[in-house]
Amino acid sequence: MARYWNPKAMLSFPLLFSKKTAPDTYSKDLFNLKIPKRIRWVIFDADGTLTSSGGFAVLEPASLERIVNLVGRRRCCILSNEAGNFTDDRGRARRLEEDAGIKVIRSRFKKPDVRAVMKAIAYLQATPEETMIVGDRLLTDVLAGNRVGCFTALVDPPKNALEPWLISLVRGIERCVQFRRLPKR
Repeated sequence: MARYWNPKAMLSFPLLFSKKTAPDTYSKDLFNLKIPKRIRWVIFDADGTLTSSGGFAVLEPASLERIVNLVGRRRCCILSNEAGNFTDDRGRARRLEEDAGIKVIRSRFKKPDVRAVMKAIAYLQATPEETMIVGDRLLTDVLAGNRVGCFTALVDPPKNALEPWLISLVRGIERCVQFRRLPKR
């Protein structure tokens, strides 16, 4: 349970009612996600976006490959609050890199801390304005991306993704509050 505790995200809860947690786009799944022409770099979240919570394998490899092929493998990376973080005691980052074929950014900071996103942007040698952050959570992925000026994409978790009850509960609250503010598909 302690592995999933993210105090910065919990302290950001009041921001659910602000534009800071509104995504620029929304897609039911990763495969149908539209990428604007101005986007040159993509930062993916792992848990709930590419993998099950704590998982090692990409659940929808064809979806990931479609986006990687559009922007280029060297223009993509994974920024996870778990894989590659100080809590990654199972070597998840390395195993995820092998499965996804793209770099997992190692950071001691967790989203929504902007230092985590800035580390990924620095690795890609990108600019925030031309970078898209793809994630499944409003209080971590979307908030962090919006804070640094990235284009933010909210996606639903893969259908076969498993997640802890606490994450499901918070996600449900996020979606209830944001439901009416999600961009049109």
